[in-house]
Amino acid sequence: MRNDWICGLLLTGATLWGGGQPATGFTAPPLTVGEPFPNLLFPAAADHRPVSVHQFHGRKTLVHLFASW
Repeated sequence: MRNDWICGLLLTGATLWGGGQPATGFTAPPLTVGEPFPNLLFPAAADHRPVSVHQFHGRKTLVHLFASW
């Protein structure tokens, strides 16, 4: 029971500490209906070359977004 209490306090503290951190990195422009998709350039992938959205123009593309926190 004591271990559960300590783990709960540590988890709560870590959540509160990390929750106040500002977001950094990539921010995409807002999208509107009827306008072309902006040409976004994403960081290098496995082959160490950046990926542009326009490389996939005219092809069906699945974009898998995830967060690793």
